[in-house]
Amino acid sequence: MKLYYSPGACSLSPHIALCEAGIPFELVKADLQSKNLATGGSLNDVNPKGYVPALVLDDGQLLTEGPAIVQYIADQKPDSGLAPKAGTLERYRLQEMLNFITSEIHKSFSPLFRKAVPEWQQSAKDNLTKRFDFLAAHLDGKDYLFGQQFTVADGYLFTTLNWTNFVGFDMGKWPVLQAYMARVAARPKVQEALKAEGLIKESSRCRATKIDIASIKRERKRSLFIGSLNWHSIIRAGVPGNTFCVFVDVVTRERRQIHRGLRQRYQPGSGYGQSHSGSATQLGFR
Repeated sequence: MKLYYSPGACSLSPHIALCEAGIPFELVKADLQSKNLATGGSLNDVNPKGYVPALVLDDGQLLTEGPAIVQYIADQKPDSGLAPKAGTLERYRLQEMLNFITSEIHKSFSPLFRKAVPEWQQSAKDNLTKRFDFLAAHLDGKDYLFGQQFTVADGYLFTTLNWTNFVGFDMGKWPVLQAYMARVAARPKVQEALKAEGLIKESSRCRATKIDIASIKRERKRSLFIGSLNWHSIIRAGVPGNTFCVFVDVVTRERRQIHRGLRQRYQPGSGYGQSHSGSATQLGFR
């Protein structure tokens, strides 16, 4: 399989699914502004819709749209538990949640990234607030959206919740969602996907996961990262070997945070987390 992606965009969701499923695949990076591919050629030649994610199957067929792609991936490895068996009520519950995320969460960010008129932006924020209230209540007492089992819906929700920082959306009202994000972020396969997209790097010196500012800067200063939830602490969340996940509030980047003897350093003025032209396009909004 071959996944066409843009760092931090909605294509991160199927990327996580592929890693969790343990399916061999190739990553092809796309510039969503120019449509140029890292391997040469145009994204439009691969996906006439002109956006990611796009998954080319081993037989050459093309599959697009995130909710469809992640279910296809899950069905290739049914023992992974990424999706319930097709035809069961549990599977329809998964589809229900995927549809909720794509229509009520994912698309609600569009007017915020596109810098729509203030009234439209406020309406989108009001809608997201209601949806986050629902999600916080739904996740209360659960590890993941469907209890103890991580599914493709969790990978999708994790991806979209990351975008809150880039529209100035304060998540402090929902500590349940913050804890959920930390839990998902700590999964080894989620870390694998983030590292592959150049969003984080691992420091062997302090055994901590760090933001790779240099990589982010190379990515047109417009990447997404789990620091978007304004965490100012080191969160131990079941990472193998008691590795710590370090999350930095990228909005107040001028501060230096020191926790438990581990220092997270970053470069002021790198542009990470700031607003730049074309941001909506780079994130795959249409």
